[in-house]
Amino acid sequence: KSTDILTHPDYSVGDHAKRLDGRTSPEDKQSIGIRKDGSSFWEDRRSFVIDWDNEPAVCSMRIDISESKNSELALIESEARLRAVIDASPAAITLKDRDGRYLLVNKVYTDWWNIENKMALGKSIREFIPQDQAGLVNSFDQIVLETGEMTQHEGRIQYGDGKTRIAEVTKSPVYSAEGEIVAIFSIIFDITDRKLLEDKLNQSQRMEAVGQLT
Repeated sequence: KSTDILTHPDYSVGDHAKRLDGRTSPEDKQSIGIRKDGSSFWEDRRSFVIDWDNEPAVCSMRIDISESKNSELALIESEARLRAVIDASPAAITLKDRDGRYLLVNKVYTDWWNIENKMALGKSIREFIPQDQAGLVNSFDQIVLETGEMTQHEGRIQYGDGKTRIAEVTKSPVYSAEGEIVAIFSIIFDITDRKLLEDKLNQSQRMEAVGQLT
C-alpha cells in the first residue's frame, strides 16, 4: 500500500520521486505522521536511496519524536509569552553576562538607543555611549558582581534617540543552579518628568517660604 495512509496532509509530497530521479532532497525531515488509529504525531523522517532488486528504491525510517517536539514547542511558546511581557514593560530591561555583553534587551531599551534588538545582543554598553559614561555603568555592574546584592541609583544619560533622561536603575544578580552569579538583570525607569515636577514643587515651596519671611 502507499505510504499516503500514514502521511499527514501537510507533509510536502514528491520528495521520494526527487530522490529516485537523482535530484536533491533532504535526508532528514521533521513532519507530522499519522498512526493506524488516525491520530497524529511528530516524527523524524530519515530517507535514503537503496538498490532493491536492481531497481532504485527509497528506504524511510520514522522515529516518534512527539515528546521532545512538544517540549520544544512549549518552550518556544513560553519564551514568546515572556518576550511579550518584557516588551510590554514601561521600563527598560536588560540582562548582561559577567563580561557586560547583552543577553537580552526589551523594546523600550532599543527604542531609547534607536537600535534593533539584534544589534544590541552580544555587545557591551561601551559601543553605545561615551567611555566615561560606560565606565560608570560598568562600575555599578561590578558592585553587583562583587557583593551579590541588589543596587539602586539614579543617573543622567543621553540616549541614542537624542533625549537626555534621568533614570532610576535597579540592578540584581542572576544566579546559576550552582549558586554562581552568571548575569546582571537591570530595570531602568525614566523618572525625568517626576524629577522636573519635584524641582518645580521644591522651588514653589522655597518661594512660598521666602514670601512668609518677608
